[in-house]
Amino acid sequence: MYKDNTSTGLMSKLKRPLLLQGPIGYFFNNLMGQFLKGGAIPHKINFNGGDKFFTDKKLKNVYDFNGQMNEFGSYLKLFIIEKNIDGIVLFGDCRPLHKVAIEIAKEVGIQVFVFEEGYIRPNYITLEINGVNANSILMNTIQEEISKYKVSGEKLEKDFNESKSMQNTHFHTMRDLTKLAALYWIFLGLGKKDYPNYIHHKDGDIFQSARYWIKSYWKKKVYKIREKGIENMASKEWSKKYFLVALQVYNDSQIKEHSNFRNNKRFIYDTMKSFSKFGYKEDKLIIKQHPLDIPYHDYTKFIEILTRVFKLEGRVFYVHDLNLPNLLKNSKGLITINSTTGLSALYHKIPVMALGKAMYDIKGLCFQKDINAFWRNANKVNYDLFKKFRGFLIEKTQIVGSFYNVDKFPQIIEEKNNYKTLEIKSRIKEVINIDRDNLENIKKV
Repeated sequence: MYKDNTSTGLMSKLKRPLLLQGPIGYFFNNLMGQFLKGGAIPHKINFNGGDKFFTDKKLKNVYDFNGQMNEFGSYLKLFIIEKNIDGIVLFGDCRPLHKVAIEIAKEVGIQVFVFEEGYIRPNYITLEINGVNANSILMNTIQEEISKYKVSGEKLEKDFNESKSMQNTHFHTMRDLTKLAALYWIFLGLGKKDYPNYIHHKDGDIFQSARYWIKSYWKKKVYKIREKGIENMASKEWSKKYFLVALQVYNDSQIKEHSNFRNNKRFIYDTMKSFSKFGYKEDKLIIKQHPLDIPYHDYTKFIEILTRVFKLEGRVFYVHDLNLPNLLKNSKGLITINSTTGLSALYHKIPVMALGKAMYDIKGLCFQKDINAFWRNANKVNYDLFKKFRGFLIEKTQIVGSFYNVDKFPQIIEEKNNYKTLEIKSRIKEVINIDRDNLENIKKV
């Protein structure tokens, strides 16, 4: 159950796959090696210096796209035909370049295999055919699929407990992710002369991001001290007397592509307005910032203004770095757009109101009426259905592993020959000793 999913078997049959952008780090480089060991002839296109840096120079059939972004569609179509590509592999289906690739793949009749962060976290990654999240082929049929999903209660319980046990430790740390992100941004900057037309799907640059994250480091320390009282109150006096609102990263494609909200501010406004009109007067609202958005946005003043406008003084609290599981377990319910936090809430048997398109937003799991009714009528989670849903989701879409820890890369493609991949750990050591001249060059790009 935890070694495979429906998509891995199909991806393993590819003979001439094309890999586009992957997660930051060496995961796609490792996957190229797996394809080679499996007897395939993988191809890869790099779009910037960060992509190139994490690709083994010894690999063949690696190409650079440095044309205008609006030329990529015609370039890719010709590439697929000339190289006889039989499938595309990529990470994230909402990146502009990847959206183009998915459309071209449909046109020429080949499948796209989409990786994404795990629906189930931690220690899982997602792989689906043609799309993930609200673009998943399961999105409109999952209720029916689960009703047909036959598994004994004994096996369901056993698998559920095994997956819980496996998640007790994390396969990678924030430190692992931060190091890889820093390297990616450094070499993206250094490579601008070779990829002059590249436009990244996320705004900002390395220096701006570095300033934000240094500032965030100290902010989080201050928040930890300042908000400790709220955390204590939430687990004691306020237990089951507040609702939790989980914000998402400001540029998350889940908001932009799969919801009717323009941004987090609109989500906060609508939620607070509804709570002021329909929530019980004794209940409170805790609004939690997404940890990856702390460097970029602070909604304190905005929430303070809305608190006065909606007359919610003493009932709304904005927090940043408190323990999410504890906040979930002691809440009356979770309000989210479509974050995977919704699945975490259901795991803790907490009612969920999903205001965007979310795969888990089905009858029996999430509240199916509007948010105005949620405050006083939050449904009890059908936990047997949740276990079945979770088991089905893992079996069909999840793979145990990590994108960011080389020791936890999953083995997806069966080995058939002895191709040797780059020794990644020594490569990382080499990178950490980047000479100062190269670092100085970043400023000149």
